[in-house]
Amino acid sequence: MIRTSSLHELVGSGIDRVAVACGVFDGLHRGHRRIIDRLQQEAADTAAAPVVVTFDPHPQNVIGTGDPIPLLLSTDHRLLLLARQKVAATVVIPFTDAFSRITPAAFVTDVLCGSGIRVTAVCVGSRWRFGHRAAGNADLLQQLCNDQDIRVIPVSEVDDGRGTVSSGRARAAVAAGELAACESILGRRFSVYGVVQRGKGLGAAGLTYATANIEPGNGVLPPDGIYAATARLCNDQGGWTDYPGILYQGTAPTVTGANPGGPIVEMHIFDFNTDIYGRSLEVVYGDFIRADCRFDSLEALRDQIGRDIAKVRARG
Repeated sequence: MIRTSSLHELVGSGIDRVAVACGVFDGLHRGHRRIIDRLQQEAADTAAAPVVVTFDPHPQNVIGTGDPIPLLLSTDHRLLLLARQKVAATVVIPFTDAFSRITPAAFVTDVLCGSGIRVTAVCVGSRWRFGHRAAGNADLLQQLCNDQDIRVIPVSEVDDGRGTVSSGRARAAVAAGELAACESILGRRFSVYGVVQRGKGLGAAGLTYATANIEPGNGVLPPDGIYAATARLCNDQGGWTDYPGILYQGTAPTVTGANPGGPIVEMHIFDFNTDIYGRSLEVVYGDFIRADCRFDSLEALRDQIGRDIAKVRARG
C-alpha cells in the first residue's frame, strides 16, 4: 500500500482517479470497516483506486482542551490494518494547528480537489465533522462537492445492540480488560504492533524462555498480566504468518532494576528460534491467564512461567 501526505503525491504513483474515505479511523472498528467496505464498492463502481485520507496526530489531541485521547492504534498499525482491507493508498495529513483552521470549503477545494487527481466519490461517517470548529458535516460536504461532480456517501453507524460502535467504547473495554467486548466492537481481537527490540536478555538466559520484545505505539493497553497470544510476523514475501505463544505485559517487578517506567510487552513464541530482531511484529491478545505479580526469585518466576505455558498449550 502506498503512503503519502497529500493526494497530489499519488500522481507520481500512476494513480489519477480515486474514491476517498475520510476519517481518523482509530481502532478501525466495525463502523470504520463499514465505511471502508462502502469505499471499495464506490471505487469498483467508478473504476477508481480506493484511497483513505486520514490524520496524524488525532485532531482532538491538537485542538482539544482536555487530556489527550489514548489511541487504540499507532499510525503504522492503522496503516497496516488498512492495507489488509485492500486500500490502494493512504494519505496521512499532518494535523497541525494551522490545518485545523482551514474552512470546510478549503478542505474540499484544496485538499480533495486541488490535487490534479479525479475524485469520484467521498465516503464518510454520517456524523463526521470537518473544517474549522467542526463547521462541516456530511450535508455541507455534499453541497461543496456538487460543483466538482463528486458523489458523497454518508455511511450510517453500526449499532451492536449495546449502543453505537465507537473508538471510545473500545478504549474503555480494553482498559477494563473486557477483551471479548472489545473484539465485538472492533470486529477483531485487540492487538499491538511494533518492531522487535532487544530486551535485557533475561528471557532466554535467566528464565530459559526467549521472548520477542516490542514497544507498542498505541496509548491504551489491557490490565498487566499473562495472556495467551498470537504473533503475526511479517515474512519475506510481504505477508504475515501466525505463531501461537504466550504474552507478558507488565513492569517486571521480580527483576531488580528492570522496571522501565511503563509496561513491557514481550512474547514467547512456541517452538520458535529464529532471529527476528528489527522485524515488524503484531501481537494479538487472547485469553487472560493471570495477573502480573512479584516472585521471591527468578527460579520461582521460571517455574510459574512453565505452568503458564502448559496452561496455554493445553487450550490449543
